Amino acid sequence: MYSSGPNVGRGYSLKLNDRNIDVVATNGFNPVGKGSADPITLNDWKGALGQQLCRGSYYRISHFDSNLSSDWELATSCIPATIGSLNKDHKFVPSNGDTVALQSILANVRCCSSTVTVLDVQAPECAKYDTLTFINPTNLNVPFNQGTGFKSTITVPNNCLVGDFRLLNLTGNSSENLGDWKVTLVSPSGTRILIWDNICPAATSFNLNVSELAAKGGANGNITSAPCVPNFGNGGFYKAQETMNSVYHERSNGIWTLELEDNSCSASLITNVLSNWRLQILCISPAVLRDTIVNADFRQCHKKFLWYHPVFNDNCKGGTMDVSFTGITQTTPCGTTLTPSDIPANKKNVPAGSCDSVLLSIGTTKFTYMLTDQW
Repeated sequence: MYSSGPNVGRGYSLKLNDRNIDVVATNGFNPVGKGSADPITLNDWKGALGQQLCRGSYYRISHFDSNLSSDWELATSCIPATIGSLNKDHKFVPSNGDTVALQSILANVRCCSSTVTVLDVQAPECAKYDTLTFINPTNLNVPFNQGTGFKSTITVPNNCLVGDFRLLNLTGNSSENLGDWKVTLVSPSGTRILIWDNICPAATSFNLNVSELAAKGGANGNITSAPCVPNFGNGGFYKAQETMNSVYHERSNGIWTLELEDNSCSASLITNVLSNWRLQILCISPAVLRDTIVNADFRQCHKKFLWYHPVFNDNCKGGTMDVSFTGITQTTPCGTTLTPSDIPANKKNVPAGSCDSVLLSIGTTKFTYMLTDQW
């Protein structure tokens, strides 16, 4: 609390770990410079601490209060603090015309409760990914400085159901380092995915690809373990710092935005450049599991068969996929019966969408997939 004396207005600064949450003054009182201990400054009122280039304060992300730290986020260059005005991205509920008042005594409290159970009744299905790649982002090779929210966008005209996505050939550089960088991808529906935040202070350039799964279905390493030299990422594939599953089953069409910000507090001007990035959308469509006829290997009684497993499509992403192999007895044109003599292990768990191979004997082997969702 700050005041210049009795019978005058007062000012209040709310802080958490030296970060501003709000500044409130009564009766037109200007609290700037008032108070002997930690006085309010102009930057407090504007929503920043110290230099404007630094992250300034926390802001509430929802009008619902769950009494958790997740109700708040730290202001950044792309989403600055808004003390003195409404949070621009805050979704407010229209007034219902009701009024409230303070009470001098505690209200009587009585609780009643009930439970609601939501069942997952939708069965998963075998699917495949159709890959769409977009290569014309805006604002490439445009310098930006610390303390600004820089944005590059790609417009996707196709309206498919998103199963996954990849950021390819993500490259750029900084005249200082990447230690204070924060990179976020925003989907057309507004879903935000943190790609990385405050990694590699030793690097001045980056060259990496971001994908939840590798090209052959295996898992990529996390971006937090990516090498910093000779550049951040060194051309490899990594998972984003936050899960990329949050865009699962969203529609693909619209503007995808890559936000970059350098939150350095350096007093010297820093010049940063985004050189390139591509967006690859993996669209979900029904799998076509075709019957296949192949010739045995030369002078062999078997064939090494290579194929990709289908991907998992469900209302909730996640589950297990098992494949089993069954030999089918057939009658040949000569009237004899033929059954594969060497059937692989009857059942095995496989990563959805991964590449696989199996050694098959002459004859017909049936592949059967069993999908079990996470609920």
